[in-house]
Amino acid sequence: MFGNSNDHSTPSLEGLLYPTQTRIGTVCVFGGAKAGNDPRLAQAAAALGGEIGAAGVRLVYGGGGEGLMGAVAAAAADAGGEVIAVAPQFLLERMRMPRGIAQIISVPDIASG
Repeated sequence: MFGNSNDHSTPSLEGLLYPTQTRIGTVCVFGGAKAGNDPRLAQAAAALGGEIGAAGVRLVYGGGGEGLMGAVAAAAADAGGEVIAVAPQFLLERMRMPRGIAQIISVPDIASG
């Protein structure tokens, strides 16, 4: 994922979340609404969400509780992070949201997000 393509371990995100003295307050993650064919993708997404939540960084993501985006959001919320979902109204009407979403922002269409 980061660095050597032969290294399949989950990297520590501390260097990404705290690259300097400046603390990152919010990150935005958009990913697949499906988990994909490789279970490591969902594991990596959940690990990313867990690190984001544990670091106290707010997560803004594309909404929904399925797939890679759902894995990131659920793990961030489970780790105590604030999670904000942003999605078009037509998708919000069809999506199942994961537990722990602090705020849902509805936009008219994908281009407005």
